[in-house]
Amino acid sequence: NSGKFKFGGAYTQWERDYREDRFEYQSGNSFNNFNGNFDELFVNEFLGFNSEGDLLNYVDLSTQLPNIYSAAREIIASYVMVELPISEKLQLTTGIRYEQTIQELESEDPQVGENGLVEYDNLNDFLPSVNLKYELVENTNLRFAYARTVARATFRELAPLGTFGFQSDNIQNGNPDLERTLIDNLDLR
Repeated sequence: NSGKFKFGGAYTQWERDYREDRFEYQSGNSFNNFNGNFDELFVNEFLGFNSEGDLLNYVDLSTQLPNIYSAAREIIASYVMVELPISEKLQLTTGIRYEQTIQELESEDPQVGENGLVEYDNLNDFLPSVNLKYELVENTNLRFAYARTVARATFRELAPLGTFGFQSDNIQNGNPDLERTLIDNLDLR
């Protein structure tokens, strides 16, 4: 039986500019007269100033610097793979993937990183894999597999902004100190 040799490469690039303009509904003196009907909060008699000069309800632009960022990620990858029949019943497929990740996030918030810049330069990952297949009987195989994979944080998870989690009903904050995760996977079946 003959084996197979494969190789290849990939290049991917992402860029994102994110700006969240946040508007908050502020209540002045008129909120004390609110009867529970939310439609009434947006009628003219409850907005701005009344004839006596009292501040009523108003909408305030509350954009925060951490909620504005630009980010870029580029991944350069290559792989080699070999399929080898060791015997009539045993087959080995193995290979390795190399990935270089260059990532940068720039926040408008000067408190983040160095002047708002968070860099993750030259993360070099070698991701090996091994797959052994043994034919116990016709139509029944025993397989063993190992592979290393990588999980990277999304730009939103890295950015220092707080977003409202609609399913969890809480504020979810990003963390610019997150690192990528290397995962070792084993499978026997």
